[in-house]
Amino acid sequence: IGSEAFHDCDSLIRVVIPNTVTTIGNKAFYGCEGFTEVLLPEGVVTVGEYAFAYCYLLNSVYIPDTVTEISDRAFYCCYKLASVRMGNRVERIGEDAFSWAAFQNIIIPQSVREIGEGAFLSCDSLTSVVIPKGVTKIGKGAFSLCNALSDIYVVEDNAYYRSIDGNLYTKDGKVLMQYAIGKAAESFVLPEGVTTVKYYAFSFGTLKQISLPASLSTVEGKAMMYCYSLNSITVAAANPIYKSIDGNLYTKDGKILLMYAIGKTSASFTVPAGVTSVASYAFYCCNTLKSVTVAGDVTAIGEYAFSDCTSLETVTFGNKLLTVGAHAFSYCDKLKSVVIPNSVTEIGNLAFYGCDGIGSVTVGSGVVRIGYCAFGSCDLDKVIFRDTTTWYCVESRTDWKNGTGGTNAGVSSTDTVGNANRLSTLLAEYYWYKK
Repeated sequence: IGSEAFHDCDSLIRVVIPNTVTTIGNKAFYGCEGFTEVLLPEGVVTVGEYAFAYCYLLNSVYIPDTVTEISDRAFYCCYKLASVRMGNRVERIGEDAFSWAAFQNIIIPQSVREIGEGAFLSCDSLTSVVIPKGVTKIGKGAFSLCNALSDIYVVEDNAYYRSIDGNLYTKDGKVLMQYAIGKAAESFVLPEGVTTVKYYAFSFGTLKQISLPASLSTVEGKAMMYCYSLNSITVAAANPIYKSIDGNLYTKDGKILLMYAIGKTSASFTVPAGVTSVASYAFYCCNTLKSVTVAGDVTAIGEYAFSDCTSLETVTFGNKLLTVGAHAFSYCDKLKSVVIPNSVTEIGNLAFYGCDGIGSVTVGSGVVRIGYCAFGSCDLDKVIFRDTTTWYCVESRTDWKNGTGGTNAGVSSTDTVGNANRLSTLLAEYYWYKK
């Protein structure tokens, strides 16, 4: 069955696939919202990418013993998929293959060698999973954001992975792949000997306290994202890479604020002296902070650092700040005004996108680049440019970085309302630069 053969046939409720079919092509039944059951016949070998994605009513799937691969996103966003029978010759379960499904349990066949990134991401009803002997590769986030998952069991003779207290580690115990976030525990002590915490390992968990050992050398991005109850991250004093200050995670030298424990109830926060950088996603989705001071020695604010901080009303920048990263404050819809200091040279793409509560913006004299949609979807009343040297708009990121080409943006020293319209609406979808 070829690619997109029945794409978006949303009135189709049943299909009989003959046993002569060997391949279900990419997006073959994509968006067939009427499907409730899929019975693949013996003879099918491959289920293509997105083959049954967005079949919203699909609740039962039978995959025969002839299938060897379930491709990436084959059953992506099948929100009601409660029953899956996988055949005993499946060797690969692709990326996001069953993400957002509704099953409580899944039997992974002994034949499986690889479980792709996000294969079972956000399967909120999944309570337990057994990793068989033959699995040699598990992609990042394969079992992440599974809110009910309380036990990940790895058979003892698996040579690549192991289970410790129902959590997933590499066989040598040095890498925490996934904490089973459905556990009822409020605190967790990462065992000594662990060197790495993988992407999304704790994300969406309900832990209030996480203790990190001296052996830990790497915490991957988003490892603790969406941990809305987390109010304390502690680090063993002997750890040479990380340290904790007031329950938040920093590099050992105190120069980079890596992760703010977003379960704290404080309404205000001041970045400590000595910090030079706020890391990407450091405060992401913190919904308690109303006021933040990013002053002192901070020179850089990373991508998404304060994105979706939905209670944030005021932010104060220091005069050493140089860059505001992409999406740094996007969707902070209660921010009322922004004053960019003269020290800043670049405001990243979508940096304040969707901050529809912002009324006024002051752009410091040192700013030479404003990214794509940096203030898009903001209901700006006025924008003051402290330096109205000619600003240009370009569509090319390369031209933006090189400061070449483009058209005059019409920035005015007096028409602050016009500036607002151009920056947030009329010319928002351009890159701006000054020369």
